[in-house]
Amino acid sequence: MAKLLYVEPDDEVTDLIDRIRRSAADRELVFVVPPGARVLHAPLNLQLLQQYARGFQKTAAIVSEDPRTQGLSIRAGFPTFTSLASWEGGSPVTEPPAPGAAEAGAGAQAGRAAVVGATGAAGVGAV
Repeated sequence: MAKLLYVEPDDEVTDLIDRIRRSAADRELVFVVPPGARVLHAPLNLQLLQQYARGFQKTAAIVSEDPRTQGLSIRAGFPTFTSLASWEGGSPVTEPPAPGAAEAGAGAQAGRAAVVGATGAAGVGAV
């Protein structure tokens, strides 16, 4: 059975490597990354994590809702999942999200907020 390792928002890659070392009895590890955690936003950190996991004869997977973390994790060779439910169901993300996918959604929301602020209501102009 896989061991779930919950990443804290302020964790550094050395914290994650220490968790690999301390999980001597576990061969399968799943790093659950919360929104806002930046430790896996650097490709080098993911490469180090993969190298240590393999060095300790472990397999590791990444669970993250963040499209950037997903894309980098996939490129680093990790099985990557959008949620614990998708991990439990065996449904990994098979390709990185499209560049700017997260920003496009945020931009649309920001644009909508600007329209609401300027008119007083969504899509209704002041008379």
